[in-house]
Amino acid sequence: MDGYVTVSKEAADKIRDMIFIEKRFAPGSKLPNEKELMKELRISRTSLREAIKILIANKILYIKRGTGTFVCDFDRENESIFNVFYPVKNMTMVKNSFELRLILEPEMAFQSMAFVKDEDIELLKKLEEECRNKIMNNEDSTEEDKNFHAAIARLSKNRIFEELLPYFYVSIASTEGAKNLSKKQADCVIQQLNENAVIYHKKILENFINRDALGVRISMETHIYNSLKIFNDLIAVKPKLVDL
Repeated sequence: MDGYVTVSKEAADKIRDMIFIEKRFAPGSKLPNEKELMKELRISRTSLREAIKILIANKILYIKRGTGTFVCDFDRENESIFNVFYPVKNMTMVKNSFELRLILEPEMAFQSMAFVKDEDIELLKKLEEECRNKIMNNEDSTEEDKNFHAAIARLSKNRIFEELLPYFYVSIASTEGAKNLSKKQADCVIQQLNENAVIYHKKILENFINRDALGVRISMETHIYNSLKIFNDLIAVKPKLVDL
């Protein structure tokens, strides 16, 4: 029985990775049919159905009778996948997400240096450039920023942290408090966050290239600390946002 449950859970993990890490299935999209998934995952129909049940219980998949299995439409219902488990309702929660990252992410980045390979460095270069280009072109860089940090999380070989990291990302737009910001205030915060990302993503990358684990930890810590300070300053100016 234990082996059976393990097969189903492992299959559920692989399907989740296809959605959140590999980006093979977008929110609202339909999964391949059972036969295709069974072949790819090399599991029985019974194990696959148990895996699907696990993901449905976690609000990652849903079934349309007579149509198929679909990925939940997170983009429509919640700006961050984190909201599926813990709804973000105020600016304090955004600040809290940075506080949690400040505790965990620098150490995770430090530990990842023990596993980094040349191809990992090339990937980080690509992701840093993609994020920087979006910012320089005044485009939304949320996904590119997530991808850069997620790649570092994967390097740590810590599965728990890798799975938790996407849930730490919350944005101003996903909060009720955002409605009380003027366009000027919102633009100012975004500009500060973008400047911080451009500067410190570059520093983090340079330290990876130099194989400087301590430098990676310090630059990651400073990067997240600066983001936290931006939100602390915002809440100090607009204290009512804390309660919204």
